[in-house]
Amino acid sequence: MQAGEPSQRPNTVPSPAGFKAGAPLQLKRRKKYRLRRRQYTTRPDASVASPTPELQPRIDQLEKEMEELRTALSDSEERLMRSRSDLENQRRRFLREKDEFRKFAAEDLMRAIVPAMDHFGLALQSLENAADVSSVRQGVTMIHRELQSVLEQAGLKSIIPGVVPFDPQVHEAVGMDHDASKPDNHVLVVMRPGWELNGRVLRPALVRVNKMSVSTAEETAVEI
Repeated sequence: MQAGEPSQRPNTVPSPAGFKAGAPLQLKRRKKYRLRRRQYTTRPDASVASPTPELQPRIDQLEKEMEELRTALSDSEERLMRSRSDLENQRRRFLREKDEFRKFAAEDLMRAIVPAMDHFGLALQSLENAADVSSVRQGVTMIHRELQSVLEQAGLKSIIPGVVPFDPQVHEAVGMDHDASKPDNHVLVVMRPGWELNGRVLRPALVRVNKMSVSTAEETAVEI
């Protein structure tokens, strides 16, 4: 290069090792994307963003209403969480009370039966040295009456029907007999008493029923 001659730069820059052939096009696209992003993210002019005086009161009112709605929503969420907590506590308390009621529902009845059980124990002890059987029988009878009174006060009653019409709701027939002096389809004999609690049948009474039309073979009480 001679003195005084301007230096000439090459028109192209040598590509570094590994530089791809399409890199200049990618650089142009990146620059274009940056320009667009800068255009859309640039803060608008204050004269354009600021509301007009006519809209400012409406905007203030909307902001106030929005703040009130946020407060109401927060209060509603708090009340909802508190209601859920109260409901869960009530559910747990109900289950606990239900379990306690199931365990101690018969507490009053058991307290009333305990004296009768004590008397039964004394009666059994007296049998060992009892010289008079009648006195023991009398004591056991008194205990039976005491226990029966306790059960009746609790609503438990025995079903010992007389000569009454057969009722499948409270009677269970175990056989049939023929007695011309008794009405047809009436209870003749009670084989085992039944029990009912406050009007609900716990166990029907086992009975034999009178049948006027049975044959001689059936008079031997055909078992059902």
